[in-house]
Amino acid sequence: IDIKENQDFLNLEQINSDFRGIILVFSDDYPVGYITYNCDSEEWEFADSISIDSSYYYSDPDLTDIIDWIRRSMSNVVIKAIKFGK
Repeated sequence: IDIKENQDFLNLEQINSDFRGIILVFSDDYPVGYITYNCDSEEWEFADSISIDSSYYYSDPDLTDIIDWIRRSMSNVVIKAIKFGK
């Protein structure tokens, strides 16, 4: 799986728990959520809001499983990664 990142592509294997950035999820060209890594639970988490109280999220220790779940749950999914500066 390749993820679009700043007009280049990252291979999914390049993203691990040390990845400094955020993975954005779009459906039908609309942003619908983001994926981050939670160091405390050691799981990847998908959230559809920045508000913890009102967001829906799905978590899994495997990033590939989260992406598969998103693609099954939504239509026309595009995933983009934004790396943060050092």
